[in-house]
Formats: sequence, C-alpha cells, structure tokens
Amino acid sequence: MKRVNQILSIVALGLFTITAQACNEKNTKKETATASTEVTENKLPDHSSGVEQTETIPADVKTGEFTIKAGAVLETLYFNTDAKNFASVTKEYGKEVAKNGGQLVAKFEVVKKDTERPVTHIAIVQWTNPAGYAKAAASSAFAKAKKSLIDVGFFGAQQDTPVVLRDDKIYDFTSAWTIATAPEQMPVIMQVMQTYFGKIGPVMGKYGIAQTAFVGPHPGAPQTSATAYTPQMMGIFQWNDVNDPKKFQNDPDFTAHVDIRDAVMSKMEFIYTKAIL
Repeated sequence: MKRVNQILSIVALGLFTITAQACNEKNTKKETATASTEVTENKLPDHSSGVEQTETIPADVKTGEFTIKAGAVLETLYFNTDAKNFASVTKEYGKEVAKNGGQLVAKFEVVKKDTERPVTHIAIVQWTNPAGYAKAAASSAFAKAKKSLIDVGFFGAQQDTPVVLRDDKIYDFTSAWTIATAPEQMPVIMQVMQTYFGKIGPVMGKYGIAQTAFVGPHPGAPQTSATAYTPQMMGIFQWNDVNDPKKFQNDPDFTAHVDIRDAVMSKMEFIYTKAIL
C-alpha cells in the first residue's frame, strides 16, 4: 500500500500543478470525487456529447429510454450464450424481476470486445428496492439464466441519469480497475481522471462519442452466488461506428494524453455492443 500511496502522490502532484485550470477543477469537483457512503459513484463530466445529445434522431431509428435512478442497484448480467437462449432466459427472468419490484431496463448484443471474458450479451436490471432481488434470485427463471451467466456486477449512481439507446449506435461498456488499494485513495484517482477527460474531451467530440452513463460499485448490493464482477468504475459510452474506437485510440491527440489515465489504472476492459430494442 505504501508503494501505491507514493505513486498516487506523484501522479496527483504532477497533474494538479499542470495549469491553474486543473487546480480549479480539483476544487470545483471535490464534492463529486469524495467517496460516498451511499453509492460509490465517481462522476465524470461529459465533455463529449454537446452535439450528439441534441442530434435529431432519424424516424427509422429504433430507440429505447430509461432512467438510472439515484441510489438504485443496477444488476448487470454478463452472458455467454446464443441469441435465442439469451432472449428466452431474459424474458423469463424479466417477469420475475417485475413481479418483485425491479425492471429489466436494457439488453445488448456484443459485437466486439477487448477482454478475454467470453461475453456475448449483457442485460441490465434496475432495483429501486434491492430487497426484491433475493426473491427473484431464488426463482427457477434465475436458475435457468445462471447456466449461461459468466458473472454479475452491481452498480449505482448518485443522481438520476436519463439514458436513450439507439439501434444505429454502438455502446461501449468500459470497466476499470485502478491502482487504489483503499477507498480513501479513490478521490485522488478521480481527480486524475477529471484531468484526463478534460484533455481528451475535444478528441471524443471528433468521433461523436457520448457518455451515456458513469457508475460505481453499490455498497448495498445484494449477495449473489454468481461470480462477482467488481471493477471500481464503469462507463457506458455511445459511438457512431464499431471501428471508431480503434481510430480514436490511434489519434495523436488521444495518445498524447493517454498516459494520464494509464498511470492510475491496473486493468481496463472494453466491450462494444448493440442495443437490442
């Protein structure tokens, strides 16, 4: 832990003295970056989507909408199965979820990934009353779904976040594990990430990247017998095309600043999906 603290101190010192803007950002974002006892969410600003979010959606594009509720538990289920079985098990589990006060809010098909996990589909269930999860998890529908589950993550947000999904876009589930070894180190990590996003915001705009949601682990998450999926932060980003991430990663304006992010990350994973609407 001593070594991690030293790294964090060096990174923080180097980044937070780059410009007066970085120092101002540290002050104005302090409340956001402080670890919460309710939901361990670390909100990042959306530098990318000023044009994207106001774009007129063509009439032939299918859309789906839901709101991530502040304090709710997002049960994120990662499957390894075919499309037919995924549709079947999520339909049946969705009924049990609804019966017990939850909502199956979104489903995705994986089209590309940068991870060794053999994930093919993702489903998101929202529990505003987590107590209902225990009943749904004890159902035969969940037992059937578990046969093709890889793992389950439980996340949450501190504020309501409207989400609009489109069938003509790509949704990137970016998960990150940082070098932090204790909760009190996360505010420094998040200040580093604030600086990073401030630098790459214009590049994100160039590729039409929109930040759809940003969540963290939920401390009140239900216990599950499925393998736990526990990144320290997860963002869902909207892309125009599945090939754009590679172009973005090779853009000189991105590579010039990626070391800021990599200095505080121990592992990252990217799963690119299409929304099933």
